[in-house]
Amino acid sequence: MVQCGIMPSVLRNDATEEYSLVSTQSSSSSTSWDVNFNNASSLDQSIFALKWGNSNDFSFANGALTLTSSASEGWSNTGFMQADFGASSGNGYGKYSVVASLDSGQGAGVNLVLWPANNSWPGQEIDLLETGSSRNTGTATVHWAGSDGSDQYDYHNFSIDLTQKNTFTVDWEPGSITYSVDGKQIFSTTSHVPTDAADGGTNESFGAQVVNAQYGAVSSSVSVNLYDMSYTASGDTTSTSTPSSKMQFLTASNVTQAVTSGEQLSISGTGDTITLPSAGSATLSGSILSNTLDLRGALSAAGWDHRASDLAKYLTSSTTNGGADLMLSVHKAGGASVLSLDLVGQGHTKLAVIEHHSLLG
Repeated sequence: MVQCGIMPSVLRNDATEEYSLVSTQSSSSSTSWDVNFNNASSLDQSIFALKWGNSNDFSFANGALTLTSSASEGWSNTGFMQADFGASSGNGYGKYSVVASLDSGQGAGVNLVLWPANNSWPGQEIDLLETGSSRNTGTATVHWAGSDGSDQYDYHNFSIDLTQKNTFTVDWEPGSITYSVDGKQIFSTTSHVPTDAADGGTNESFGAQVVNAQYGAVSSSVSVNLYDMSYTASGDTTSTSTPSSKMQFLTASNVTQAVTSGEQLSISGTGDTITLPSAGSATLSGSILSNTLDLRGALSAAGWDHRASDLAKYLTSSTTNGGADLMLSVHKAGGASVLSLDLVGQGHTKLAVIEHHSLLG
């Protein structure tokens, strides 16, 4: 298995692959943005100016953009990224997130990456995800250039079901880098943290790719499904989009299940919308986070003003049953309860993860 940690992650074979450049301009490094692929039919190259690979390796279906590298095409590298034309390209300090899933039974090569905006490597590459052939292990990596110019890196493996939708996040702040998956911190470091352009250093260019998939191949193709990518500038307390547009991953084949107050529902399907009552209580078990929880009625009844910065006044959580379960509470700003939702077996799940799998407003 070849991990990106021992070679540059972003590889573009311009001589043999289709390659497009739409714009040499990049957005302000302090401007937050969110790209949701749910209804997309093409790549938004006003944000992702660089694209490499064969055109048929990019497909839009089932609420996702799927990147594929295939043996039949010589395992050509496939991906896209923000412009990397100088230190001020891309974005600076802030939170970078990707919602993604991988197909089972495939090999290595998926990479969610922050690439040095000056395209200088070895350098400050930050990998939200690198994968081998296992679909139960992911790798997060921080790269830097050694004193001799060599690639140096620190990597952390974590256990995860990569075939499910997961949210991979890196929070890059002055003097620290923090990785989390589905709201759970994987690790944090204060060593070899780069500075952004505003602080005299170099920004990062955000992208995704399937690269070097020929190494340790166990199948004829390797794919990654991308549902959402976002950047929230450091210090930005506003949402980059309305919460509902960031958090729903619905297709025409999805169904809606309505839950009444007092009901206990065991969820077995995936991709459905579970509409919760606007008041009362309910209990959910089973494949809860493989679906979308519709909390809009309860939050409206609670008087939420649809401001992301105020959401914590109306939506809270606590563990129950010895930490095994999670109690989700929708309440008025003054504390009066509107809806109590018992999520069986979700005691380990952070509230941020629940929010990401919910329709809020």
